[in-house]
Parts: sequence; structure tokens; C-alpha cells
Amino acid sequence: MSSSIMSGLPFEFMQPWFLLLAIVVIPLIWFRRKRQPAIGHTGAYIHNNMRRTPIIGWLPSLFYVLALLALVAALAKPAIPEAKEVRSMFTRDIFICVDISGSMSSAIPGGRPDRYVKLAEEAKKANPTVFKAQEQKAGPQQNPAQIQYRCLDAAQDAAYEFVLQRKGDRLGLAIFDDNVYYHWPLTDDLKVILRKCLLINRGTGGGTNFDGPSESAQGRGPIQAAIDHFEEYGKSQTKVLIMVSDGESTISPKRMKELTEQMKALNARAYLLGIGGSWVNSNNSPNTGSTKDLRNFIQSLGGKVFAVADVDQMQSSFEAINQLEKSQIFVETTVEYRPIYYIFVGVSLLFVTLFLVTSSLTRQVT
Repeated sequence: MSSSIMSGLPFEFMQPWFLLLAIVVIPLIWFRRKRQPAIGHTGAYIHNNMRRTPIIGWLPSLFYVLALLALVAALAKPAIPEAKEVRSMFTRDIFICVDISGSMSSAIPGGRPDRYVKLAEEAKKANPTVFKAQEQKAGPQQNPAQIQYRCLDAAQDAAYEFVLQRKGDRLGLAIFDDNVYYHWPLTDDLKVILRKCLLINRGTGGGTNFDGPSESAQGRGPIQAAIDHFEEYGKSQTKVLIMVSDGESTISPKRMKELTEQMKALNARAYLLGIGGSWVNSNNSPNTGSTKDLRNFIQSLGGKVFAVADVDQMQSSFEAINQLEKSQIFVETTVEYRPIYYIFVGVSLLFVTLFLVTSSLTRQVT
């Protein structure tokens, strides 16, 4: 319980009832003056030659009262209110699956943008061990400047930049072809995810499998892998699957129903960054072509398919997903009190010292 009895003061009293003691302090002046002993003398004419110092004579009593008032104020626990802003962010569980099938090794138009070259240089300084392993695998005959910029490289760069911009989210990372290979489970340690992002383009695999395990594909696909991972490691109410792929693959009606029900039960949404002509050409015709099943699946979950023709469009797609799945931030302002009673204790001791000094000078009996 605090009090603002004295408006305009920069502090408040946490126990203001102690201030009632100040009522009994003022009468102490009269009682103290009354208890001063009388001086015996033979006649009043003695006072004619005595020096009068009325102001100095009242100083001991003044300091006495001020010392008591300061002590009463200290007992009332004065404190300075300090407002503090607390931000609460609802985190998101985001699982990124990148296609590493053989077709992802095809060249992407435009080459590697300058910003990704700089980003790679910064990443190399921060993760020398990862880059050293990649260079050893690539071999000395390959000059980085002459290496073709592939869809897989673009996916790695865009994913890396996307992770860099996450704050407060939990991310997981996996790659897939006919099967899914986990790079790292959902975690809020984004430094680990960034290091794992640098390993996405180290090799390519076989075909593309979206609906597995099924009758036609025994291996587990990225959708089922994400569902299983969300069920095991998911903590947030917002769950997001992001797939990057150039593959065209059907989803059987049976698996479509099963996967849709499982994703909706988790309140999860899915997004796809479709690379290549099949996705771009059929962007305006979602119910036709080999991309139809995957498009319908993602749109049924409230997600979106982004047709990606180059690396800039890929990064723009990641940014659009970030805006669509923006975290909610609640700001709560709390008031904390910093005690300053010790200041009043110090002031009281100061007045006690002045009281003793002036009492000795005026020769008053305490």
C-alpha cells in the first residue's frame, strides 16, 4: 500500500500510517523547553548584563524536532516509483524443409546477389569450421567465383537470411528428397540453426516425396515429418511448416485427408516456395497440372504457395511468410518502488549531530 499524501513529491510512502507519529513530535518542543532547569539567583538585575541570543537558543529544539520528523519519514518507508515495460511475445514454432533432390542442382537465373556474397563472408568468419569442411569436400579444383549458382544455393542463402531475422521464435531445420533428414530439432538457439543452414547445399539426393509414407512411397515425406516433429517438440500454439522445393509430386486422396486432418489438429499452417517453371506457369491455375495436389493441400490449411523464379523472389517469399505469421507482442507496464528510507535516516543523523553541537554551544541540558 502506497500513499501520495503530499502531491508533487517525487516519492511515495509505502507505510504512510507511520506519519501519524509526526503529530506527537511538535508538542515535544514545548515539553523540552519546559524541562530546562531554572537558574537560582539573588535578583533579576543579573539578567541586565547577559547577552541575548534568541535564535541560537531555539536551534537545538529545531534540530531536535527535525531529527524526529526525518526518523518518522524513514519509518514510513519512502520509495521512488519506477515504471518498467515488460514485453511478452508469443513465439512461433517454424519448421523449414528444403528439397535437396537432384533437380535442385539446376542453375538459377541472375547468379548470386551481392548481399548474399557479403552474408557468406560474414558467416564464414563466424563459422570457420563449417566452411573448412565444405571447402575440403568441394576440392581445390573448384573456384568459388566459377561455381554455378544453383536453386539449392539460393534456398540455403534465403533460409539463412530468414533465420537471421527471427527473434523470439523456435526454429527447426530438415532437408528431404525421397526421405527426410533432420538437421536440427526445434530450438530457440538460432545460432545452431544458422550453422546448420550452411550445410544445406553440401549435396543433392534423389527424387521428391511429399505424401510419404504411402503405398507409392515408403519413405517419410516433409509434411509427415513436420507433423511428427511438432507433436514431439512443439510448444507454441502457432506452428508453421515452410517447404522449399522445385519438385512436382502428387498426393493421394487418402494421404491428403490424413495429412490435412493431422495439420489442422495441431493448428499448423504450411507454405511452399515453388522453384521452377512448373510452379511459375501454373501460378494462376492452381487446380491444374502436377502441382495441383500440393497447392490444394496448402491452401486448405490457410497457407500459400509462392512461385519463385529467382533468388530475389525467394527472399521476398520468406519476408511475406514472416508478415503473414507475425508474432503478437503484448506490452505490460509495471511499477516497482526503489526504497530511499536510508536517505531520511541519514538526514535524521545529521540533525541529531547539529542538535548536539548547538546544545553544547548554548549549554542547554538535554
